[in-house]
Amino acid sequence: FRSWGGTNLNTGADCSGFTKAVYRSFGYNIPRTSSSQRRAGKKVSYKKKQPGDLICYSGHVAIYIGGRKIVHASSRKTGIKISPKANYRKVVSVRRIVDKYREINIKPAKEKKPMESDMPPVK
Repeated sequence: FRSWGGTNLNTGADCSGFTKAVYRSFGYNIPRTSSSQRRAGKKVSYKKKQPGDLICYSGHVAIYIGGRKIVHASSRKTGIKISPKANYRKVVSVRRIVDKYREINIKPAKEKKPMESDMPPVK
């Protein structure tokens, strides 16, 4: 990264900017700050976490990727990285933004309807 902070995955993002940018790339608009993201979507227990859930800490947020791992903008020095333990510090909340492709409290971007030319030929 050239800078810390912001929501740009190429030039710089802090923890909440990283999570916001990732969700935005899938058509979801979540709040900008880690404290606001702690209230987004649906609260789930740590035991029931699934890949894609936000793992919220005091002043920090990450995305759970399964296998007890998270991906997050760790610090200015280390940048975006995968950490092996989602509970490497006290977990304050787990938030589910997407639940089996259904929206939860957040509107996904509209999908365009496929055109006939996009449809596979019928055999």
